[in-house]
Amino acid sequence: MKKTIRQADIAEALNVSIVTVSKALAGKSGVGPELREKILKKAEELGYANVSAAPARYSGSFNLALIYHEKYVELNASFYSKLTHQITVCAMNSGNYILSEVISRDMERSLTLPRLVTEGKVDGVIILGNFTLDYMNFLGENLKLPFILLDNYGMDFQADSIISDSFYGAYTATNYLFGMGHTKIAYVGTVLQTGSITDRYLGYRRSLIEHGQTVRDEYIIDDRGPAGVIYPADMLQLPQDMPTAFFCNCDITASVLIRRLKSEGLHVPDDVSVVGFDNFVYPGACDIAITSYEVDIDRMAKCAVNLLSKKIRGVYYRKGLYIMEGHMVLKDSVKRI
Repeated sequence: MKKTIRQADIAEALNVSIVTVSKALAGKSGVGPELREKILKKAEELGYANVSAAPARYSGSFNLALIYHEKYVELNASFYSKLTHQITVCAMNSGNYILSEVISRDMERSLTLPRLVTEGKVDGVIILGNFTLDYMNFLGENLKLPFILLDNYGMDFQADSIISDSFYGAYTATNYLFGMGHTKIAYVGTVLQTGSITDRYLGYRRSLIEHGQTVRDEYIIDDRGPAGVIYPADMLQLPQDMPTAFFCNCDITASVLIRRLKSEGLHVPDDVSVVGFDNFVYPGACDIAITSYEVDIDRMAKCAVNLLSKKIRGVYYRKGLYIMEGHMVLKDSVKRI
């Protein structure tokens, strides 16, 4: 099968940036006439599709890769299921196209680029969620296309990133529990497993400190193992000195915790209160509506598509970190004491 020629191929052949190629093909300013002619000639030589129509094509329509780890395909990743759907909708509404690829653990270990990239099928990449630092560094060094990080940000890997407001969201949720009269509040989430889980722990911790409460080790409860899979209910370790409330790093964990509490004869919210994060859980996963901090998934998706499109076109955009705030959604899992 004949390879589809993309901007990256033209850029590599001429040793220029993809942004320069994009501007030349789109007829935009910022590229000298000699270089523009050289790029157009090389595009024609390589068999770039419909060079003469390139300016119309690159006015805003792109093939965008959405790559994410296979662990997010598992049932506990409901937030990502909704987010990937919303990204697809936003891309279509803006005249772009989304091609998705799941990165397996073997690909991650062997430092293998996504096939969508190696086969030249896309103009830019959205990297969704967490990978190992080695794989992130590998992508940073070897992706020759514009890319952004979505729901992923870290000091060791600098890139344009979009994240939910995990720190202040958790801080808000924990403050809400204090406002409902609770002082013995536990956190359910494996700290350092992901950046968002850790940020939510730190927001929880700040709220405790400001309310004069000691952060108790037994009140920090792991919810998943090294592979990132959430434990079944019977593996959650409840503290001997039971808190009056739990703040969970996500609604799936909250639903598992509620089943665990029920198995111990405890009822939510009569005996203990529970707050989650994301405001999204699969129908039927829990028999009570969970009070939660809702992430603005629609805004995250729109920002991701818009930001990556701007990077591909080579137009001005604000570089760095974008934090999408959310809000509390009050339901049935918290009782005032």
